[in-house]
Amino acid sequence: MLLKGKNASLKTYFRLINERFENIKTVYINCQHYRTEYTIISKIYKEINNKNPDLSGLSTMDIYNKVIDYLLLENKVLIIAFDDYGLLKNVKELNKTFYSLCRTHETFKNVQVSLITISSLEKNIALDPLVSTIYLPIEIKFPFYRREEIFHIRKQRCYLGFYPNVISEDTIEKIAKNTFWKVNLRYGIKTLLELGEKAELNYESKIKFNLLFY
Repeated sequence: MLLKGKNASLKTYFRLINERFENIKTVYINCQHYRTEYTIISKIYKEINNKNPDLSGLSTMDIYNKVIDYLLLENKVLIIAFDDYGLLKNVKELNKTFYSLCRTHETFKNVQVSLITISSLEKNIALDPLVSTIYLPIEIKFPFYRREEIFHIRKQRCYLGFYPNVISEDTIEKIAKNTFWKVNLRYGIKTLLELGEKAELNYESKIKFNLLFY
């Protein structure tokens, strides 16, 4: 399911919250890069701590306790957004992470943690009953991108990322069409990156797109 505006809406939401509420900390987690409980908890602590602490040698629980200590000491509410949360290493890792965060308030009554999940998947991910009984999200659906919108987004990215006249509108249209049928907007960005790198490597002055290889 190709959705539009998810990340832009989230960034705006986080910006407005941070501008208005000093007692709230927001953390964005890109689950393409942070895919285990350990890396996620470490990312959260580094984001809220703002001091890039050395966490080597510490276990997941050690770092989790540091997050809790910070929230208690600073009297902060924590909101975490998981982008592409279906890309976590596996469902077991997802349940471990969500269980730890969703049930924090049961152990520490003055700690408040809220989760936002973002996904382009049509199917809901099966959560463990221990998680699903407390993680009860309100679903917000975003409208589909039209093919024309994908073309204009791709064209804008080409304008920002490439030298003038190295890629034709016809080539951009082909990439937009393929992106539309693959229902994955990031596919188009990745394709442009790969084509640009290939052209640069081969000392080519024009970027070309061959559907047979994509």
